[in-house]
Amino acid sequence: MPSALRLFPGLFLAVCFALSLHFSRIGWELPLLDYWAFRETQTALTAQSLLENGFSLAYETPVLGAPWSVPFEFPVYQLCVVAVTKLTALPLDQSGRLVSLLFAYAAFALLGIFVARSSGSRAAGFFAAAFALVSPVYLYGSRAFMIESTALCFTICLLLAVREFLARPRFSFAFLIFFAGFLAGLGKSTTYGIGLVGVAILLLADFRPAWSRLRAAPRPRLLASAFVAALALPFAATLAWIAFTDAVKSRNELADFVTSAALRAWNWGTWDQRANLDTWQSLFALTSEMVLGTPLVWLVLLALLASVRVHHRTALLLAALFATGLFAFPNLYAVHHYYHYANGLFLLAIAALALGALWDRATLAPRLLVALLAAPAFAALLLWGYTSHFLPRQSEVSQPILELATWIRENTPPEAAILVYGHDWSSALPYYGQRHAIMEREGHAANHPRLHRALARLDRPLHAVVFCGDIRQNLPFVDLCLQALGEPERAFSGAEGDVYVLASDAAKTAREFRTPGFSEVTATFHSEVHVQAVAFRGHDAMLVHAPGHVLVERPADARTFSFGFGITDDAYTGDVKTDGVTFAVEFVDENQIATRLFERRLDPANTPDNRGVQRRKISLPPDQAGTLRLVCEAGPGQACDWSVWFDLYFEP
Repeated sequence: MPSALRLFPGLFLAVCFALSLHFSRIGWELPLLDYWAFRETQTALTAQSLLENGFSLAYETPVLGAPWSVPFEFPVYQLCVVAVTKLTALPLDQSGRLVSLLFAYAAFALLGIFVARSSGSRAAGFFAAAFALVSPVYLYGSRAFMIESTALCFTICLLLAVREFLARPRFSFAFLIFFAGFLAGLGKSTTYGIGLVGVAILLLADFRPAWSRLRAAPRPRLLASAFVAALALPFAATLAWIAFTDAVKSRNELADFVTSAALRAWNWGTWDQRANLDTWQSLFALTSEMVLGTPLVWLVLLALLASVRVHHRTALLLAALFATGLFAFPNLYAVHHYYHYANGLFLLAIAALALGALWDRATLAPRLLVALLAAPAFAALLLWGYTSHFLPRQSEVSQPILELATWIRENTPPEAAILVYGHDWSSALPYYGQRHAIMEREGHAANHPRLHRALARLDRPLHAVVFCGDIRQNLPFVDLCLQALGEPERAFSGAEGDVYVLASDAAKTAREFRTPGFSEVTATFHSEVHVQAVAFRGHDAMLVHAPGHVLVERPADARTFSFGFGITDDAYTGDVKTDGVTFAVEFVDENQIATRLFERRLDPANTPDNRGVQRRKISLPPDQAGTLRLVCEAGPGQACDWSVWFDLYFEP
């Protein structure tokens, strides 16, 4: 048999690797505004926050207002991107692509090793890695700024480490199980979940012989304990991380829709979905396009399996790993197409098993069939699907979004925030506009209580409001929002959206805040806290999110000052409650010396008589010119500190 033919599996892998490198470079320098821009820019925004602010468990993803933290996965991938950016001075976008691609290649190599050792066929391992390199979802997704390849790499590493431990119990393998499981679970729990199913199958299939090997090993009890701990501790850490991220998200009512409880049906799908034939038709079509490139590959795969006897245990394990993702998370796989990255290569590995079994017959005819027809045809069909559906998208960039984001970056202050309508909660504008944002995904007008409270929580001035897509054609809605925000003027209009710029901070500070509830006084606010008129128990009131203050001019003949104050009902009736606010009235004389005339702390969550309307009347220092400062002081936490002042009256 010709020596070149014997080397075919390795040469085939090398060719597929070269093709992957070739196609991955296309669009490498372009912005992350292509097929998966929503998820890519979200991941990039997280990495940018870590690069600029340093590591934090409650890292920022500033798209849903203050507090800006909306953590999902532990930022394993993002920290690697930050490290590469600092070490190489590459732009962040390209560092992200590079890290993703390197983890993908590591994952494919580990898959090849896993398949080879599980089936006893080195050729099958080569083919498994090769097919992953040229599959559409892996050619496109491996160069994306996403966590998918990182999570997949550590998940396959976990499977391989468990398999090796069961074959040869060692403390080193137990440590590798812990390390891989820890990073896989924290990196992406859904991909890790697929791996856990594979771990369970490996344990069930090989328990008795593995137990015999373990008992024969040195210090078997300690080794068994290490193995159990290596599996249990990452699982516990994953659950703890999910609980932590839920607690962080719950601090922001605009982010409560992405807690694990709120997303349970979205993440896991429903039994009705699983029982619905349309669901599986959709998933079949998506698998055909994303993983196999064309439905024709199913026919090739079935023909291969029918013509050769494969390693059944390995084939069943790979089939279970592939099916787990679809069955456990049908909704995610139907809506977010990149989820097929987590399980598609196990389906490809089944085809590799069949080719490996055919190759291992070690006679000339089967090997010629594999080398000249089966392997090239299978790879060619994968590439055909990729070049037809995905390759054109690698050169696509949404220029209107980029134009709008560039204008925002160049024409708004770096320390400012923006309010965006019509972009769901996409990170594209915040990332390329380089601004913290409130992405108003529910379409609430600026005077809606939820949005009003979000504006009040801002720790930076709101500088602009952006209307994108169809929502800017809803002129009554746009007018309502603009009126609630002080009627900002339009400063930019492009294909993607319109930008209205609010009054400058200096003008905002100087303007009078006049509402029917303040008809008898002139009130001016001098802090950066966003202050707005609200209704409180039938009174027109001014909401000041603690900490904050309002200055009220004292008329010359005023001797007493009457005022109402309180904390809004929804500050203590929701899941997240205020821990109390201290209300104070200070007299500031002409020399800027402040004297506190009144102080009271309200804690309505724990003290019922602190709820609702509170009133006081105080005497003012006689014959002194000055200003009253109405102060709201926060407690240890600042969540839901929605404080109001109302019915302000001076009397002679």
